[in-house]
Amino acid sequence: MTGSIGEVPLPDLLQLFSASKKTGVLVITTETQSGRIVLEEGRVVHAVLDGREEVPPVKAFCRILSYNEGTFDMEPPHEGSVPDEIGMSTEGLLMEAMRQLDELRRVQENLPPFSAPIGLTTPLRAKLRDLISDELDVLQAVINGGTIEEALNLLPGHDYEAAEVIERLLRSGYLSAR
Repeated sequence: MTGSIGEVPLPDLLQLFSASKKTGVLVITTETQSGRIVLEEGRVVHAVLDGREEVPPVKAFCRILSYNEGTFDMEPPHEGSVPDEIGMSTEGLLMEAMRQLDELRRVQENLPPFSAPIGLTTPLRAKLRDLISDELDVLQAVINGGTIEEALNLLPGHDYEAAEVIERLLRSGYLSAR
């Protein structure tokens, strides 16, 4: 089965596959990104974003679900075991992903594009000693990643929570868009 995400949104497609208990790999491709969602008897068991296994599968699933355009193709199941199997029902996973995406969109309005370069403000006038450990972790991920998107890939936890910290660091003068 192949088609366009514009014509059949991913949540609808996943609900259809869940109801019909499909097994296989749903491959989603946009102009700049790709994702793979592994289904076993209709249940989402794993997701991979751009081939990056280090991105946790629930985080990868949420990102893939944010794709508004592109194509999908249902491939036969892959052989072997699935690393980091997602333990939620497809319906529960869809609800959680939609909640996270709503939160992320709210924060995203106050941020530069996720693919734009971002880094430590120089000269740095804000005091690093004023940051708490979570803020230091996010700051380090931004420095190492160079963009918001890469920083989010490096950080555990929900994207919207890290994006809120990035927004705070931008406002406080620790970070700046390049």
